[in-house]
Amino acid sequence: MVWISLLLSLAQPDPKALIPLYRDNATRCERELGPNHAETRRAHLDLGLYLAKHGSRTEAIALLRQAAESAEELAQLAELVPEAEAEPYLRRALAAEEQARGPEHPKVAVRINNLALSLPAARAEPLLRRALAINLKHLGEAHPESGVTLNNLADNLATLRRYREAAPLAQRAVASLTQSLGPGNDRTQAAVANLKGIQAALKSAPR
Repeated sequence: MVWISLLLSLAQPDPKALIPLYRDNATRCERELGPNHAETRRAHLDLGLYLAKHGSRTEAIALLRQAAESAEELAQLAELVPEAEAEPYLRRALAAEEQARGPEHPKVAVRINNLALSLPAARAEPLLRRALAINLKHLGEAHPESGVTLNNLADNLATLRRYREAAPLAQRAVASLTQSLGPGNDRTQAAVANLKGIQAALKSAPR
């Protein structure tokens, strides 16, 4: 189905014209294989993901709520739902990643980061520390994922007004991202801005 859709999309300038094909495929799978078959789930998932880009977001969410199972699918669903509803799907994505790869895989750290960024700062801090420990152990401090997590943790602590703890982490984030991505990269620039903000807050904070 995917390669057929690709060929059709090259010949069809309107992406919405392919929606009926995705619907027909989902209907056929459900009729011929049953609603609980893996191919039916895949067809509904494909329809949902396509609708998320080219059709009804509401319908896409409804389909993905029924069909999403893998960490990647659940993470995609979390991006579609309202921010206040994302946490359960991000937690399920983290659990699925841990089950598939083990609790210390770098991909697990990515899921932890995503979950942490959806939470209030106080609840996010232990998650970000766990993600950073995974990154440092398996990727090293000079890796971009380590730099991003350092920056996220520094920003988290700054949100909690713990600027003295945040500053050295922000400095490490800038060094890590400058080394791995270069000084002009957007992530590096974001880390530099975060460091400057923390340093300014430190200067104005009461002694």
